[in-house]
Amino acid sequence: MIESLLEAVGIVYLSNFVVVDYISRDDSVTNSVSNEYFKKVMSSEKLVYDLFKSHNKENYFKIRCLDSLNFFLYQIHKYAPATIEELTYSLNDLSWFFKKCKEYDLMPNTYINQILFKLILDNDIESILNIKKIINREEKLNKRIFTLKNENKSLKSKVANLQTTKGWLKYKIFNIYQRIKKRS
Repeated sequence: MIESLLEAVGIVYLSNFVVVDYISRDDSVTNSVSNEYFKKVMSSEKLVYDLFKSHNKENYFKIRCLDSLNFFLYQIHKYAPATIEELTYSLNDLSWFFKKCKEYDLMPNTYINQILFKLILDNDIESILNIKKIINREEKLNKRIFTLKNENKSLKSKVANLQTTKGWLKYKIFNIYQRIKKRS
């Protein structure tokens, strides 16, 4: 597809405009992060780079990198290698892409991704594993906070209902009914 677009006549290139519309599904390939996934993705990225370069449009690959940098870092967040060797193997596949991003002076958009990016470029596997632990813990805490906020909203709604006379009467009638039912 990229080669067709590069060869086409009459297409306008917007050099500083990127539009991405992702729909994330749990069963999506992008949620099945593995060594093989990274190897195939980077193989594709290298092909795309070679296409852009062969058409003297390498600057369009920079735009692609800008769009993909945070996505690939997010994939590393989700990636759970069984061993340090597996992580090292995957990062070796990814290092080409991240070095290209550095060459283009691109930076991730979040502080944690900036740290992860630097650690990958430095090949600091131990620190990468520690950052991943922190990220996973933060995600678990954020999920728990989300759950508690929803429970809190539900409880507030119940309290508001009980504060009305009608709600209070329903509660009392239900309570009396439960006690009678227990005695029977």
